[in-house]
Amino acid sequence: MDIFLALSIMYAGFIFGASSIPAYKLPHICANLDPSLVHGLVYAGLSILIFLWRYTGKSSMGASLFQGTVFASFYGLLDEIHLHFVQGRRSQPSDWIADVIGAFLGATTIAIIFLIVRYVKKYVKHA
Repeated sequence: MDIFLALSIMYAGFIFGASSIPAYKLPHICANLDPSLVHGLVYAGLSILIFLWRYTGKSSMGASLFQGTVFASFYGLLDEIHLHFVQGRRSQPSDWIADVIGAFLGATTIAIIFLIVRYVKKYVKHA
């Protein structure tokens, strides 16, 4: 099994576990955090791992970016449905929108980093 697939699965499990915590058991620090920012960062991380799993260097970077964004966004939708059944937690469309934006930004950021590294390896090595 590819290491990034394994990390993606473990990370998704972490998200599921964190989402399963009832509201009254959440640490007090969570009350001070912006939920949209947290959702965005969490799903950016998932999309980065999925991108790294799908992008082999020979595959299309655009396809890997798309897959990272779509898989993470779909998992975010499933997580929002799951939250509907957790005591004291709410499923909100705005949270899923933050998941989608975070997934897109995460996959896009790692793709840009790969492009920069490729450029540097190709053009800067002779400087």
